[in-house]
Amino acid sequence: MRQAIPEPACRIVAVDSAPAMIERCREIIAEDDRQNGPETEVDIVEADIRDIELVNASMVVLNYTLQFLDVEEREAMIGKVYEGMTDGGVLVLSEKVVD
Repeated sequence: MRQAIPEPACRIVAVDSAPAMIERCREIIAEDDRQNGPETEVDIVEADIRDIELVNASMVVLNYTLQFLDVEEREAMIGKVYEGMTDGGVLVLSEKVVD
């Protein structure tokens, strides 16, 4: 996604609570910067997504997030995302589905 953002004022905030995932993200960003030069700014945050304040988000991507929350917390999480988004913002949600 980072390479396809034409807006220079855009900023990505990547959040994960797993230290290994944070480290891997840093490696990927560093490699991308070496190959393509710094593009869109990326803030990498090690935290629980439930503790992050969402403000003025034009796009939120939740990749395999809700499955790690208790069922009764999922609707509140989606509501929090909705409240933190700009009008016309987009939510991209991907989850594993088991039949």
